[in-house]
Amino acid sequence: MAIFTDPIREHADFGPGDAEWLHLLVGDWQMVADLAFADLALWFPHPDHGYVALAHVRPSTTHTVFHGDFVGEPIRQDLQPLVDKAWSSRAIERSSETNWSTDMALRVEAVPMVRNGRTLAVVTTHMDLSSSRMPSRLELTYRQCAYDLLRMGTLGLWPDFASPTGSRRGAPRVGDGLIRLDAEGIVQYASPNGVSAFRRLGDGESLEGRSLAEVTAGLLKDRRLVDETLPLVVTGRMPWRSEIESRGVSLSLRAIPLRDEQQRFGALVLCRDVSELRRREMELVTKDATIREIHHRVKNNLQTV
Repeated sequence: MAIFTDPIREHADFGPGDAEWLHLLVGDWQMVADLAFADLALWFPHPDHGYVALAHVRPSTTHTVFHGDFVGEPIRQDLQPLVDKAWSSRAIERSSETNWSTDMALRVEAVPMVRNGRTLAVVTTHMDLSSSRMPSRLELTYRQCAYDLLRMGTLGLWPDFASPTGSRRGAPRVGDGLIRLDAEGIVQYASPNGVSAFRRLGDGESLEGRSLAEVTAGLLKDRRLVDETLPLVVTGRMPWRSEIESRGVSLSLRAIPLRDEQQRFGALVLCRDVSELRRREMELVTKDATIREIHHRVKNNLQTV
């Protein structure tokens, strides 16, 4: 996702890595929007307009509350006091009253993105409350995960430069399957798609209350072919990606450790069944090898002639 960089170039007083950190945030915040069931906007100070929107992302797990594009535009007057408060307090601030906009009741939060003791920008979350009902366990868990990630942003702990930045095909998303682990790697919650993904690998029991590392180890037939990053991913200790293959099923995994000031208190593991994707990739490799072999033989025959 692109970020509107003109205000950063013209007005920012950033240290080494600060601009890259914001780019890393925008590259990964689709996950937070999906978990929060909310639109996210990134605001940066401007000497003439208070703040300017650098980027905006819509959730794929619910409808958007902004149908227009406001990137590059100044902040609304009713939103600026909340962003000002978050900027100065370096803490998550929630609007004290519901904001009614276009017949929707919105809950707005402002989250300062702090790195090395300095606020670099503010993320606002905008969630529609107009169709409120009793939230499901999935919704409550997702929102808690979003809050944990955003709070890490106020501590400079997320996004993590150790996270994968490549655009490898098959990278898991929130909707593909989510598993939440505690600090010991025990499954606290597994979304329905996450449960289904591990069932296709051959695990027929409930994941909750079990060690994800032990579950994964029990599914492996040939441990000589295991990705060396897999143990650190399924325990949630490192923000890496890995893959596991069993019974002809390939599962892509991505871990996001959850931390506070003192320690790691859990992790999120996103999972996606990429079996069909990997099969097509293998077909392309086979076809490419066949074409190279035919080209080689034709070349040899022409040389003989």
